[in-house]
Amino acid sequence: MNVPYCERETELVEALTSGRWPYACGEDLRRHAASCAVCAEVVLVARALEQENAEARVEMALPAAGLVWWKAQMRARREAAERAAQPIAIVEGLARVCGVLCLLGTAVWQRSWIEEWLSWFAQTMQSSHFAWSSLWAQGTGTGPWSLAVIMVLGAGLLVSALVYAVLADR
Repeated sequence: MNVPYCERETELVEALTSGRWPYACGEDLRRHAASCAVCAEVVLVARALEQENAEARVEMALPAAGLVWWKAQMRARREAAERAAQPIAIVEGLARVCGVLCLLGTAVWQRSWIEEWLSWFAQTMQSSHFAWSSLWAQGTGTGPWSLAVIMVLGAGLLVSALVYAVLADR
């Protein structure tokens, strides 16, 4: 297969790429491009590429410089705030670990008291005299139920605080 070739094709491509085509180049090159099939095809392809380039430039509208600068400033501030908050997050994590360790240490230290209380609570829950209404009927601050109410509320508060601490970072 023979590839068509023209001796003036490189001259024509140079005129096209330098922006001299069609008015700043010689009349003989224009006449040659009109009569030569290879050069006419080069001109046709070059015009199609220029048109595609112009359309792409219109579609590729760059944002305003002020907007780009503002976004860069906001990003820098956000990154600085994140860097400043890192030590606080580390201390917060250490405080959570210390709190859990203190809770576990207290549970081990007071294990016998907790076992007694849990056995008393289990016996009370299994007794036939247990009724939820009696919990409130004895009043607040007196009777065996007041300690149970305080412990249950305290445990609920502790669990709520732990759940909040775990989910607060997300």
